[in-house]
Amino acid sequence: MLAAIITLYVVMALTISPTLSTDAYQEKVLFVRVITMVGIVATGTLLVGWERARRREAVFAERSRSEENLELQRKTQEAELAALEERSRIAREIHDGVAQSIYMLSLQLETFADLTDKEQPETGERLRQLVALSKQSLLDVRHYVFDLKPFLSGRKRGRQHG
Repeated sequence: MLAAIITLYVVMALTISPTLSTDAYQEKVLFVRVITMVGIVATGTLLVGWERARRREAVFAERSRSEENLELQRKTQEAELAALEERSRIAREIHDGVAQSIYMLSLQLETFADLTDKEQPETGERLRQLVALSKQSLLDVRHYVFDLKPFLSGRKRGRQHG
């Protein structure tokens, strides 16, 4: 577009009356100045156009990176949520399955130890040791469940051994 305007201007300057006389020094100087000025404007316009194109590309690249980052964040959040749901499921299964079974075993052992203690003290003592072992196992299972559940609230706690 700019090239067409420059060409039209030069053609008009050379053909429309009064035309430039190439014999006169001042007219030659004026002609050279006009052509130089048009060249400078054309060069400036090209440079501005290239700079705008470069900036558009930079903005597009930044937007693409932002979209990629958002997608990665979304995938990370989905993975974290899936992990939290799995921890919750495991904690429920441990609590509802193994922990309940160990609790029932502990109660039955304790009852049997009480009944056996009077008739067979040695067997009663061994049963009391099994009661203690089952209660410790139940405590361990509850710790595991507890260690899984804090992830749901964003806190991580390790088991405390004492």
